[in-house]
Amino acid sequence: MRIESHGAAVDIIGSEPEKWHPTTRETADHSLPYLVAASLLDGEITDRQFTPQRLADPNLLDLVQRVEVHRNAELSAA
Repeated sequence: MRIESHGAAVDIIGSEPEKWHPTTRETADHSLPYLVAASLLDGEITDRQFTPQRLADPNLLDLVQRVEVHRNAELSAA
């Protein structure tokens, strides 16, 4: 799945390898791939998406791995 966002979002929450392998709430809540995947599977982002059990869910982590984050020049310019 391809996600496009503005440059700052890509730099902060969508560019580092750990964003695709969050193991803590602090990493997951700053991970665009995790937030997108969790919201698609769960229909929400609440405290429930950041429990140790949810962070280790193989179905969720599989979807996180399928997320591609790309910089969109038009969004960055805006």
